[in-house]
Amino acid sequence: MQSSTNNHYLPDEFNDNFFYNDNHENKHLFLQSQPIINDQQEEEEDEYYLRGPINGMETGLAGLEIKGKVRTLSPVLFYQTNTRYLIMSNNELKYLPAEIGNLINLVYLDLSHNRLKTLPSQIASNNARFQLWTVLNKNIRNEIFNIANGDLVRYRDLWPKIESYFNIPHHEQILNENEVQIKLAEYMPKNKDVWIRIAQRENLDEKAFDYATWAFADGSLKSPNDRHGDLSKARRFGWTIEVDTFDGYIQCFDRLKQLKVIPA
Repeated sequence: MQSSTNNHYLPDEFNDNFFYNDNHENKHLFLQSQPIINDQQEEEEDEYYLRGPINGMETGLAGLEIKGKVRTLSPVLFYQTNTRYLIMSNNELKYLPAEIGNLINLVYLDLSHNRLKTLPSQIASNNARFQLWTVLNKNIRNEIFNIANGDLVRYRDLWPKIESYFNIPHHEQILNENEVQIKLAEYMPKNKDVWIRIAQRENLDEKAFDYATWAFADGSLKSPNDRHGDLSKARRFGWTIEVDTFDGYIQCFDRLKQLKVIPA
């Protein structure tokens, strides 16, 4: 797939660092106190607006306004809300059982192990890039699209890579049809003291445990069906980008380490 910088409808200067300078400071988004509403904006200079704090661990709504005409208003996060929570959940899943001394197999006890799962793992920068593309594409107006990374991901393929990233020995999960699914929303709070112990030992943010939404992780991991975004409509309009989902996990893991959310 072609690079975003070669896409006809994107600015020449747009790349993965478009929103940040070398110090990870925002340079193209400006705070907007109220959400942008279609057809209610006066003509202004071209600007990018973000509603909400500009912070890698915060949530905002971003809309691109070009000459007063807002053509998109969607969630665009540098750590996208649910993706971030799922990654937080997955990170702590890796550390907590290891601290307790159990096998790292919590997430594998799941019918979704062999299913396609692309919806909860979108790379936020790709989502933001897509928003820009839809706005700058002269052939798009009043359309609704799916957005996804474009690759097809199964947890059975993703988790060995995560194990490798964290230097965790591989555990080959053998799924039993009648095996009880662990409910993270119940299991993890009961073991929160383990996370506190890890955080104190590694000088981490103890509040990180509360950033994770265990119920969301449960919902994302329990489906026995394939769940992936169909990009056929976006492809018809010329969207050709495909990104590696695991690269997005690495970017987020690295950033969470910098923020003292997970151990380095």
